[in-house]
This record gives sequence, structure tokens and C-alpha cells, in this order.
Amino acid sequence: MSSNIIEFENIVKVYSDGGLNFTALRGVSLSIKEGEFIAITGPSGCGKSTLLNILGLLDAPTNGKYILNGKSTAKMKDYEKTILRRNNIGFIFQSFNLMPNISILENIKMPMRYKGVSNSLAEQKALDLLKTVRLEDKYKNNPLQISGGQKQRVCVARALANDPKIIIADEPTGNLDIKSGEDIMSLFKSINAKGYTLVMVTHDIDLAQKTNRIIKMLDGRIL
Repeated sequence: MSSNIIEFENIVKVYSDGGLNFTALRGVSLSIKEGEFIAITGPSGCGKSTLLNILGLLDAPTNGKYILNGKSTAKMKDYEKTILRRNNIGFIFQSFNLMPNISILENIKMPMRYKGVSNSLAEQKALDLLKTVRLEDKYKNNPLQISGGQKQRVCVARALANDPKIIIADEPTGNLDIKSGEDIMSLFKSINAKGYTLVMVTHDIDLAQKTNRIIKMLDGRIL
């Protein structure tokens, strides 16, 4: 029986702007087991992105408890969160967030270099990851020279660079055509089969139904 890798206990997130308060999350409790493939769905403004940002340690809850891989994040300093995030989480974004002025190979190496991995080891790992996403012949290209679907496959490789336990994907097929979106989902399935935990935000119900579990959100709550 796999254990919980992510635990939210009564998470509340309130944003303040010029004296006005907006509650984005209203007491969200959620457990995700290691090795699950989860889809989070719901209309725009329901709190999906806020939940993802807190899950990825990019934002902190106003109230509630977040336990990541057995560690409570409540009293962690920023640098501790940075290390926890770097060692446990890989990110895949709708807008790719690739560096356009360097090669695909260098984009994939970047997370490893931040972690202090030697250049030779980072290069070998990046080349291996490019084979995993079927782009080994594109390693010299820069992101402006490849298609949207290929860019997202590079993002998958980059997300895997530091061997994270969790992959967070925010609308990963939102900028892709149907065929490219299906390719990314097939890639996610194969990654999940290797034991990675995947959490994906998507508006696409057809894609969501290909995951292990769907979490529906509305007005800052889980339905």
C-alpha cells in the first residue's frame, strides 16, 4: 500500500488587494498517494491554479497544513522550500517556459546545473532524457526551431532532470493540437508507470478521464 506523498489539511488561501480580500481556497483537504496520476478540473477561477501553486511550493497557504513527502512545510524558510521543491517536484507549464536563446540540450541541463551536477553528468542525463521523449535528433536546436508538441516534450524531459517524485503539469496540452496533446498524455502514462506521481490541471474532461482519479473544484472547494 503506497503512502501519501501530498497531504492538504483544511487549506485556506486569501489574497488581499487594496483592502479587498479574495478567498481562492476555502478549506481544501486532499491526499495523493505516491504513484497516482491525478487530474484537477473545474471552471476558470475555481482555485485550480492556486492549489497547484501551493502544492508546488510557489505560494504559501493563509491557513491549514501542507505535508509534502512526510515533511510539514508550515514553518519552513524560503531556502528550505527551494531545496524541498528542487528535490521533489518537476514542473510542466502550458506556456513551456523554455529559454529561447539556448539549445534544447542546455534547457534540460539547467535544473541539474542549479543542483550542482557536473556538466558531463548533466549532459549525459539530458541526452538520455531526450531519447525518452523521442527528440534525441533535436538536441542542438533551440526552442524556436521546433513545434509546440516538441517543446512540451522538452519540458517533460526538463521536469524529469532531477529525478523528482512528483510532476506538476498546468494545462500541459492547452497550447497543443489534438495529436500532440495525445502524444503528451501517452508520455505521461509511461512516466506514471515508472512510479512518478503526476498532478495535472486541465479543462479537458477527455484527458482527465485518462488519469487514475479526477478532483473537481468549484468556488475554492473540492466537490
